[in-house]
Amino acid sequence: MKEQFYIGSYAPADQPGIWLAEADFEMGVIRPLASAAGAENPSWVLPRPDGRVLYCVEEVCPGGKLSAYRIMRREGDQDGGPSVVFKKVATLPTDGDHPCHISMDPDGRYLFVANYTSGSVA
Repeated sequence: MKEQFYIGSYAPADQPGIWLAEADFEMGVIRPLASAAGAENPSWVLPRPDGRVLYCVEEVCPGGKLSAYRIMRREGDQDGGPSVVFKKVATLPTDGDHPCHISMDPDGRYLFVANYTSGSVA
């Protein structure tokens, strides 16, 4: 059995900080499938329920951010590249410092961001 999941991390914006990985439970291994740069310290990531967009906080101070990446799946890749490509499509301020968590309602209509240092919600 295999399962895919997203990973956020602490990384400068010019290096990959968002990852799509796959766990192969039969083999007991986890392998990276794709990555994205462009966000500073994208420590928390959350996909939309429809799987077409991945949100991440940019855990910085001052001026935390929320960014959105379009998830583009490529079928029948012939060049050995990743089967998923991330394209950054938007960044908004969270009106707080060190955003650290994202939550979304089940329908994907409302998205909430918690800012750690400023103790606020957006």
